[in-house]
This record gives sequence, structure tokens and C-alpha cells, in this order.
Amino acid sequence: MKEGVSILQGIGDQAGVARGYYEICRIYYWIYGDSTRSYEFLDKSCQIYYELGFRERWVYSRIAMGMFLIHLGKYDDGYHMALDTLPIAEDYNLGREIGFVYYDLGMVGLVKGDLKQAYEWALKSARYYDELGVTEFLCHTLAELIYINRGLGQSEEAVNYFCQALRTAIPIKAFFPILHTILAAALLLADQGESVMGVEITALANRYPNIANSHWFDDVAGREINAIAENLPPEMVAAAQERGLKRDVWETANELLELFEGE
Repeated sequence: MKEGVSILQGIGDQAGVARGYYEICRIYYWIYGDSTRSYEFLDKSCQIYYELGFRERWVYSRIAMGMFLIHLGKYDDGYHMALDTLPIAEDYNLGREIGFVYYDLGMVGLVKGDLKQAYEWALKSARYYDELGVTEFLCHTLAELIYINRGLGQSEEAVNYFCQALRTAIPIKAFFPILHTILAAALLLADQGESVMGVEITALANRYPNIANSHWFDDVAGREINAIAENLPPEMVAAAQERGLKRDVWETANELLELFEGE
């Protein structure tokens, strides 16, 4: 990717350079879980898109940059970047981007404990994605709604969103939304007294850097699971984590869906 960007820079293809920076940003986030580097490359891409007048890509990039700030734990900065971009997305009638803004806002509302507002934002995000048929994005928002409903004490609704998220994500092989959902399952399992399995599922999710390196995921799930693990025998925790590291994501997703649908 970097070699390709260098070639594009050499021939003056600024649109190609912007796309290259965007793709490098995606690799840093999804594969390496490095939100700092992702933000840096997307910022470069965003500036070029603005200069070229590619408004849709510029708006999308700004919202994604806000998401990276949220994963870095810079919640206020991420919130304001998303909120400031919302009227621009609305002016251009960019439904996908509007849904993305509300997803970001829901992330911040959740971690700050403003759960009722987070719920409203997440529902708006889900409606936009559902109407547009942006299914993979919808899966992320459905996963977000699991955490929010659990925080509101609405355990049945949380389980319903969990099942809906996996029923939607598994057929389209939406790998990263499935990871997002699997981590939420660890909390749901712990609520049912299945703390050891919750630790096991967390180990599977944390095998992937974009989960393990996220301050947001740590704040909404990781620290709680770690606290639960501290009250279990160390050898039991070690064995559960070892099993989790050996788990297959797809098999686990189907296993959890069957388990929660049965309940």
C-alpha cells in the first residue's frame, strides 16, 4: 500500500493518494488495532479529499476519525468531531454518514453513562443503516445496543439485540462486528453466572488487536471482565483464557447464538 501511494504521489494522482492513505488507515486499525496511526493516515486522506471537493469521502473520513479518537479514549474530542460533522452530512443528505455519526455518539454516551441518550442515538443509527441496507454497519450498531440495553438493566432486550446482531452478521461473514458482539456475550454470560465462560470468550475477542488495544472496549467490557476474573481461582482463569485463545470465531458465534436463542 505504501509503495503504491509513493508511485501515485510521483505521478501527481492526488485522488489516488487520498484513497491509498484511507486504505492504509484501515489496515492499521482493523489488523493492528493502532488507532493513532489510523487517525494520522486518515487525517492526510481527509485533507486531500477536502481540497479536491470530494465531499462525501471527506465527511465519512471525519466521522471515522472521530471513532478513532473514541477508541483512543479521547471521548470528548470524538464526540465533538462527530457532532460537528452531523449538520454537514445532513446538508449533503448522506444517510450512511448520518448513521455513522449516531453510532459514534452512542459509543460516547455509553461510556459516559448517559444511557438513555446513547440508546436514542444508537436507534437512529440502526434505522439509517437498515433503511439503506448497509448491513455490516448495522451489525456494529446492533452490537452497541447490546451494551446499552444491558447498562439500562434491560437484559431481555440486550439478549434480543445480541441474537439479532449475530443472525445478521453470520450470513454475510461480517467478521469484525461479530468480534464486537462476541465481547458483549462475555458480559451477558457473566450476568447469568457463567463467569468462567465469559473470561474464555473475552480471551478470544482480545486475540484481535482492534479489540485488545481499544480504550473504549476496555471501558465498556474489559475492565468488568478483569474484575470478575480476579475473583476466580488463578488456575481456572488461566485455563479459560487458554481455551479462548484456541477458539474459532465462526464456531463460537454460532455456538453463542444457539445458546442465547435457546434461552
